[in-house]
Amino acid sequence: MSISIIVPTLNEEAFIQPFLEHLRQRATGAEVIIADGGSADRTVELATPLAHRVVHTKLGRAVQMNAGALAARGEILWFLHADAIVPQACLIDIEQITNNPHIMGGFFRIRLPCSQPIYRLTDSFAHYAGVLLRMRCGDHAIFCRRSVFDDIGGFPTVPLMEDVEFFRRLRRRGRVVHSNKRIIVSPRRFEAIGPARLTCAYGFIASLYCCGVDYRRSRDFTNAPVVLRTIVKAFRTCSLALSESYLARSTCEKFWTNEWFALGSEHRSRGDVATGALCHNARVEKRGAGYDRGSFNLRARWGRRHCGAFAV
Repeated sequence: MSISIIVPTLNEEAFIQPFLEHLRQRATGAEVIIADGGSADRTVELATPLAHRVVHTKLGRAVQMNAGALAARGEILWFLHADAIVPQACLIDIEQITNNPHIMGGFFRIRLPCSQPIYRLTDSFAHYAGVLLRMRCGDHAIFCRRSVFDDIGGFPTVPLMEDVEFFRRLRRRGRVVHSNKRIIVSPRRFEAIGPARLTCAYGFIASLYCCGVDYRRSRDFTNAPVVLRTIVKAFRTCSLALSESYLARSTCEKFWTNEWFALGSEHRSRGDVATGALCHNARVEKRGAGYDRGSFNLRARWGRRHCGAFAV
């Protein structure tokens, strides 16, 4: 069963290259499609040699994912964010789930790569609140059958909660189950806004959505509480600013150096001591010629040059 991975992007220069290299290691054989919404940085340039296709479309997550799905050739469509780390054997899990004809699609549980208790609370809240409210967001890496995606009309072109509305439509068609494996998501928004504040804001918006606030109608959105409009505007502003901010780059740096360390341990466990050592060294801070501690790009180049696990 063929699988197509659709990744919506907007100014993801700091994430896109290591993400696609990592994806080629753990999702070998899947078609990878980048749906770009008009990036002003080098996102498209970096993605073109690593993706099977780059689709240029209008800005808007729903519009981008629908355009990517239209260009996809796979029987299964898997929607990923560009700052995620997928688990080992993820494609096997998806195939095993979708082999059941009564299952229309599925998703992964998420995990934030931070040790503070508030992040573990957020992981659990995202799962059990989703079970209770029967909703999932795009961070959960939703996948579904191509035929079902076409039947329900793809993602609704709404300004907010398009992934939740899509998930609910998918559930009406049949069973939707989750994989036992976890997908690691970037904590950049949590670090920018604050983990407790953002968790409460997500819960508040989800509650209003379940109470009938319709984001498809400007009238309903205008009449929503002022605090809701303020939060939504903050999210939109933050999402655009993060891709160009130093915070995004510094967070990305920590995110991927930790992944190098994990891959080093993985190679050591398989007996590949040399590659494992190089991966571990990629996480150690160096002060050699041409190396700037504050520059993500130099760190990334050094890591890719020395870490065989990320070689394409």
